[in-house]
Amino acid sequence: MNSNLDSVPGALQAQLLGQLLDVAKELDPTTTPDQSRSPEPIELGATQLEPIEIDQAIEQALAAHAFDPADLLEGDFSALEDPAINPAPARSLSPSDLSVANPMLELDAMPVVDQRYHALLKQRLILEASQRPPLFPWESPETALDYRDTYEDAPSIAQVPQNPWLRQFQQLNLPTNLPAELAERLLAACQTVAAQALKEGVALMQAVDELFPDQDRLLNAQASVVLRWATAVRTGATNRFPMEYVEYDRANPQQQMTIALLAARELLNRLTLELSAKTPQVTQEWLADGGALRIEAHYIPQADRPALNLTLRLPGTGTATLNGPQASVQAAGEGLLRLSMRNVKPGDRYRLSVAQVGETELPPLTFTILVR
Repeated sequence: MNSNLDSVPGALQAQLLGQLLDVAKELDPTTTPDQSRSPEPIELGATQLEPIEIDQAIEQALAAHAFDPADLLEGDFSALEDPAINPAPARSLSPSDLSVANPMLELDAMPVVDQRYHALLKQRLILEASQRPPLFPWESPETALDYRDTYEDAPSIAQVPQNPWLRQFQQLNLPTNLPAELAERLLAACQTVAAQALKEGVALMQAVDELFPDQDRLLNAQASVVLRWATAVRTGATNRFPMEYVEYDRANPQQQMTIALLAARELLNRLTLELSAKTPQVTQEWLADGGALRIEAHYIPQADRPALNLTLRLPGTGTATLNGPQASVQAAGEGLLRLSMRNVKPGDRYRLSVAQVGETELPPLTFTILVR
């Protein structure tokens, strides 16, 4: 059979057609009471039913069954065919009556009934599903939960913004990459150490001391190795690292110290700007998430009031603060910022703090400016 009713159980089809036959007999004026009780089949093609009458018959057939719309949506019609749950009406047809051998009841000969049946069945399923929604396996009719159509967004966990200045670590001349947490701690320590007047070896040890507590002897030995290597590189005696490539997390404590000391040395050099009468101009760059921060420092010792002029090119919007022994100046804006300090003397030490402006408070980057 090619009808769209093929997926509907035979018992339900038989009951539906049985009720349609009853309605047809009641509406046919040529049928007598005796004839209405005759077991002889009536050819539906000879009886003209109005659409509303077909709808009423189908609704009566559907109303005779108590079913869960979830079962029908999943294609489970076993409940409809169970005689214990849904006994067939007194007037019904057996599935054998729907076979091709009975041409009067061939469903393909009744396209109107076929189409209207599916339309009303769909409406009935939608109505039943809205009034009695299907339950999840863990629910029961007594404990069904009241699900809302819309839900408010759950409060999201505040995301800790990553330090935008850590991008510079990608430019460091290191044999491996440092973990982000370690890099942030090392950067904070180097900014503090750079502001102090310390020798290079002592500065290196203090910068990484917090990362390797209670290991002063080994730390001192590795700091000496790094300083000797730096001298050899500066004189052109070598261009190789004092160690082979190894991932930081898999390196032994001695190798981890060497990597941290190498990173600290580069950071201290980039965080320190030295000016003098012989070297009155210095330029430094620092890579950030939004781009490069460029600092141009100009020392003017010949003036009546020796001055320090700074020109900053920010990757976005930010603030810059220059703190000196006797005064401080600040500038804010996007792109180009200028700062100037008067009465600059040799031996003075200045702190330049640069902060990017964002939706959340971000840590500043602090440089040390030495006037020799």
